[in-house]
Amino acid sequence: MNITPDIKSIALFFILFVPGFISMKVYDMLVPREERDYAKTIYAIIAYSVFNLALIYPLLGIIQKHIWAWYLCIFALPVLTAYLFFKVITSGWLNRLTKEVQEPILTPWDWVFRKKKPYWVIVRLKDGSRIGGVYSEGSYASKYPAKEQIYLENVYTLDDNDDFVEMIPGSAGMIIFGEEILAVELYSSVESEDGSNEQEETEEQEYGKG
Repeated sequence: MNITPDIKSIALFFILFVPGFISMKVYDMLVPREERDYAKTIYAIIAYSVFNLALIYPLLGIIQKHIWAWYLCIFALPVLTAYLFFKVITSGWLNRLTKEVQEPILTPWDWVFRKKKPYWVIVRLKDGSRIGGVYSEGSYASKYPAKEQIYLENVYTLDDNDDFVEMIPGSAGMIIFGEEILAVELYSSVESEDGSNEQEETEEQEYGKG
């Protein structure tokens, strides 16, 4: 019995499955979430593919004449549509337009650190100790569904008033595990006239655990 798939079956698979699958994977990379069961989302994948097809339908006559245009529609367009969809639903104007749109970011941890803004950080641990440091380009915070962990590229000593005193000599940073954290205080990083960074007291955010 010949079970070799014909060219039309392969083409149908690419048109109805691949664009939607790519869109969904890209969106999941932008919005941290639990591992998706793709076997249960096959209809959503097909719907995303049909949506991408609808976008290119007015240009179908032109696209059919160029094989490279098909590759762009199958592989590149789904990436673009997923990114644009993410930007739209996370934009401030849309949230003001309707309160029915659910924020796709699942945890305060991800909401704060996905912005990739530099902060002066004070981490308060459950044992009562404190860690001062800098969260910047060389730092990293884990994303959902991974457990909360944060790497601070620079670590500072703190005085009794929680002021940053000096960077710990020879330190290459510190990794702090979420289960030890009680709260994370974030202070905006500003540049002083001499070019050095200073702590901005007026913009404080706090992330509390348990």
